[in-house]
Amino acid sequence: MRPTGIRVKAYRGHSVTHQGGDGVLISDPVDEGGLRPRTMILLIAGLVLLVLAIAFVAGREQRSNYQAEMDVRLRTLVMQRANIVSRTLEDWRAQVRFLTLTPPVSGLARAVTGGGVDTVENSTDALWRRRLESIFSGFIQAKPGVVRVSYLSVTDRRPLVIVDNDEGQLEAGDRMNADLAAIDKVAHLEPGSIHVDDLDPVRSEPALEIPARPLLRLASPVAGPGGVPFGVLVVTIDARGLLADLAADVNPIFRVYLTDAQENFLLHPDPARSFGMARGRPWRWQDEFKPVQGEEGRAASKLFDTADGLIHAVRQRVVIDAAPGRYLTVSAIVPDRLIAANAQGVQLWVAGLGVPLTGIVALLLLLSHQARRRNQAIRARDAWLGALIHSARDAIIGLAPDGNVTSWNEAATQLFGVDAAHAIGRNTQSLIVPPGLEIQEQDLLNRVRNGDSVVNLRTRRQAADGRMIDVSITATPVRAGNRIVGTALVVRDVTEQLAAEARLRGMTAKLEQQVRERTMEIEALAAQRHAIMDGTGAAIIACDPSGTITLFNPAAEAALGHKPQDLVGKATPAQFLDPAELALRAQAIAAERGDRPMSTLDILTANAGPGRADLREWTFIRRDGSRLPVLAAVTAPNREGIASCLIVAIPRRPAEPQSPVIDTAPPAPTGGYDIPGIDMDDAMNRVMGDRALLDSVLAQFADRFHGLGATLRGSLAAGDVSAAMRKLHEFRGAAGNIAAQDAMELATTLEETLRDAPDQDLAAGIDQLDRMSADLCAAIRARTPLAPPIAAGKPLDLTALRGVLRARRLTAPDVLAAMGADLTARLGKSKFVELSRLVDGLRYDEALALLDAELTG
Repeated sequence: MRPTGIRVKAYRGHSVTHQGGDGVLISDPVDEGGLRPRTMILLIAGLVLLVLAIAFVAGREQRSNYQAEMDVRLRTLVMQRANIVSRTLEDWRAQVRFLTLTPPVSGLARAVTGGGVDTVENSTDALWRRRLESIFSGFIQAKPGVVRVSYLSVTDRRPLVIVDNDEGQLEAGDRMNADLAAIDKVAHLEPGSIHVDDLDPVRSEPALEIPARPLLRLASPVAGPGGVPFGVLVVTIDARGLLADLAADVNPIFRVYLTDAQENFLLHPDPARSFGMARGRPWRWQDEFKPVQGEEGRAASKLFDTADGLIHAVRQRVVIDAAPGRYLTVSAIVPDRLIAANAQGVQLWVAGLGVPLTGIVALLLLLSHQARRRNQAIRARDAWLGALIHSARDAIIGLAPDGNVTSWNEAATQLFGVDAAHAIGRNTQSLIVPPGLEIQEQDLLNRVRNGDSVVNLRTRRQAADGRMIDVSITATPVRAGNRIVGTALVVRDVTEQLAAEARLRGMTAKLEQQVRERTMEIEALAAQRHAIMDGTGAAIIACDPSGTITLFNPAAEAALGHKPQDLVGKATPAQFLDPAELALRAQAIAAERGDRPMSTLDILTANAGPGRADLREWTFIRRDGSRLPVLAAVTAPNREGIASCLIVAIPRRPAEPQSPVIDTAPPAPTGGYDIPGIDMDDAMNRVMGDRALLDSVLAQFADRFHGLGATLRGSLAAGDVSAAMRKLHEFRGAAGNIAAQDAMELATTLEETLRDAPDQDLAAGIDQLDRMSADLCAAIRARTPLAPPIAAGKPLDLTALRGVLRARRLTAPDVLAAMGADLTARLGKSKFVELSRLVDGLRYDEALALLDAELTG
C-alpha cells in the first residue's frame, strides 16, 4: 500500500522545511554556491561551450526543482480537498446517526408494528408521526443543505414520514424512487450503519440543468421491536456546497477535478462536462487525460497527455465505505508548459550571458542576483503556505518525531490560550492534554509514527486556564520520501456542536413529558366517561347524523336484551321502537308541519332544539318481543353534525300516570348530602344524578388519596420529583371529577411549581394540601358508605377483584397490589405483570378478560 500523509520532497543544497522562531514553516536560503577557480579557467578557455553547458544544466536543474515544488503543492492541494470531502461525509454520517437514535424513530417502529399503538410509551403512530415531522422540519431548518428527510417502511415499502425542502425542484416520482432504492441498498446492513449513495444530479424536463444540481443521499436501517428490520431513514443533501468548497480558493495555475469510481467527472472546470453520464454523454477522466508511457512508476505526480499538451496530476481517493468500488477521486493538475516555460526561461537567461570576457563579471553578478531572487521567491511561497495554515479556523499543530511541537498556528493560540513562543519545543501532553488522557495521546502519536492516520477522534483537551474543551482531532504523518519526519494535528472545537445536540435532546425530553401529561389527562377523562356511562341506571343510546347507533351502554343492554355488538354501527333506533307509535308520531308531526318523508331520526328529534330535549313516553320492544314503557329524553342534532342524537331512557312502572312532555329535566337534588369542600350540585351533574355512582366515586377518592401528604414528602425526600408530579396530577384529575375546586386548584399550582422550579421549597403548600385532602377524605368517610380496604396479604378473593374491575373503581391498582403474591402464584409472573399494566392504564375490560381467560383456561 502506498504511504499516506503529507509528503515533503527534499531538495539538494537546502532542507525543505524547519521551524522558524515565530512558529511558521519556512525554508533555508538556497545556497547556489559561487564560481570556483577551475570554473573561471574553463570560462576563459571556452566561453561559448561553457555558456551552452551552463544553460543546459541550469535548465534541467531548474525544471527538476520547479517540478518538485509543483509536486508538493499539488499533493498539499489534493490532501486539503480530500480532507474536505472526508470531513463533510463524516459530519453528515454523524447527523444521520443522531436522527436514527431519536426516541420518536423507535417509537413509530413500535407503534406501527403494534397495530398503531406503542405500548411502551403508551402512544400512537399518529402522535409519533407528528413528532417526527416536527423534528425533521427543525433538522432541515438547522441544516440548510438538507432538501429531504424520509422515514420508510421496509416490509411494505411505503413512506411513514417525509419532510421536503426542495421548493418543488424535485419530481415526486424521482424522489420516491430514489428513497425506495435506498431500502435495497441498506437492507443487509446492521442498525446504526450509514450508507452513502453516489452523487446523483437532479433531473428536470426536458434536459439536465447546467450546471448540474447534485444530490447526496445517506441512508441508515432502523430496527423494530426485537431487532427485526423495520425501516430506513433517508436524508437527501444538496451537494453543490461541497463541490463549491472543493473549487474555492484554488490558485489559477491549478485545476481541481472530482470523479466517481467509474472515472465520470462530478466536478470539472467546464460545467458542461460535469455529470455528463446523466445527460447520456459520459465524459470520463481517461477521455481527457491519457497516461504517458514510462511514467507509471513516479512516486509524486503522474504525467498525462491532453489536447492542450502534457499535464502533471496528483490524485487521491476518498473512500465512501468498505464496499469495493465505493470511492471518489480528487485530482489536481498543473500544465507541463508552465514548468517547461520556467526552465526555458532559465536556459535563455544563462545563454544570454555568453558574452566576451567583459560579460563574465556581469554574468557572475547576474547569477548572484538571480540566486537571491530565487531565495526570496521560495521565502515568499513559504510565507504564503504559512499564512494558509495560520489563517485556518482549525488549530493546526506540527510535531517532530520526538513529539515536541514544531509549529503552532493562530487558531491553536486562540483555542488553548497558549502562544506559539511558549508552545514550540514542548510536548502536547504538558500543554493541552488533561490528566487521565495521557495514554490516549501517546497511543495516538504511536499510531501516526507507525504510518496510520487518525480521523475525527472525539476527545477532550485542556486550555491554559484549565477550561475543558470538546474537540475532534485528525492526525496524519508527515513524510519525506518513505520516512516519517513528523506529525500534523488538526484540532477542531466541537463544543457548540455537542451543546446543540444536548439542546435537541432536552427539547425531545420536554416534548415527551408534555405528551405523557396529556395522555394522563385523556385517560382520566376516558375513565370518568366509562364510569358514568357504565354506572348509570338509565339506558343511554347515541346515533350519528345518519341515524346509525354509535353508543349502547350496559343499562340499555340490560333493559332491551340486545348486545352492543349487534347494534352499534349496524342498526337504527327503529330496531327497538314500536312501529305503530312511530307511525302515529309521524302523522302528528305531518299534521303540524306538512306532509314530507321522515326518517326514524327525524321523528325522534322533531320537537328537540338547541339547548332543549324532547321528553316523552315511548314503548321499546325488547329482543324477546316483550314491551317496555320508558320515559325518553331525546336531543336534537348539533350544527357540526358530530353527535346527531342522544337518547336517555328510564323504564316506567305501569301504575305511574303518564308524565307531561317537558323541555328539560332539573338536576337531581342533593339535600342533606353536603360535603365541605365539594360542590355537590356540580358533582351530581357530573354523574347525571346517579347517587349510587357518586358514592362510589367519592369512596374511591377517599381510599386512593388518604395520606397524600406523606406520599409527596417521601417522593421529594428521595429526590423523585417525577413521582411527586404524577401523584399531584392524579389528585388534580380526581378532585376535578368530584368538583373539589379548591383542592384541584392548589394541586395544579404545586404541580406547575414542581415542573418549572423543582428546587423551590414547597413544604408550606404540601402541608396545606395534606390538610385539605385529609379533611375531604374524613368528610367523605363520614357521609358515604365505604367498602372496607383490602389489606396486603389477605387471602385471594377473585369475586371481590372482579367486582372492583367491573365497577371501574380507581382503587383497582391497590386491590391488585394487595393480592399480588397469590395472583403471581396462580397466574405466573409474566401474566401478573401484564395484568398490572392493563389496570394501571385504566383498561379494566381487557384486564377482566385476561383474568377470566387465565383462571378458566
